[in-house]
Amino acid sequence: MEWLLAGLRRVARRARRANVRIVIEPVNRYESNWLNTVEEVLDLIGRLGEDNVGVLPDTFHMNIEEADMFEALRRARPRLWHLHVADSNRRAPGAGHLDFNQIAIALAGQGYTGAVSAEILPYPTLEAAAAQTLRVMEPLLAPV
Repeated sequence: MEWLLAGLRRVARRARRANVRIVIEPVNRYESNWLNTVEEVLDLIGRLGEDNVGVLPDTFHMNIEEADMFEALRRARPRLWHLHVADSNRRAPGAGHLDFNQIAIALAGQGYTGAVSAEILPYPTLEAAAAQTLRVMEPLLAPV
């Protein structure tokens, strides 16, 4: 932890001089045994003490690790600067069981205006996955 904090502090300070923000994405326990939840990343950010480091939740990982995805998004504010969307099966939104309407409502309810991007499998093709993501997410995020 101390090694990570020292290195990340150096990177964050250099990034600040270039007017760059850094985000850390919590990933699920099957990919890492560390920094799996929004809360764990927020704790790291708090220990780091740099104001240009935030959190990038990913709905796919949150579905596995978070007891309450909406509470995790609420706790992430004001360090929530980017969100990855993917359904429960890592496919495009609408291909699994996540409720992206409720996710969009939660984001709008906390005044989120940051980036939302898809991190999905290109299934059945990249073009089809991208089109489905846009079909599902564009109308939901229009008010955000």
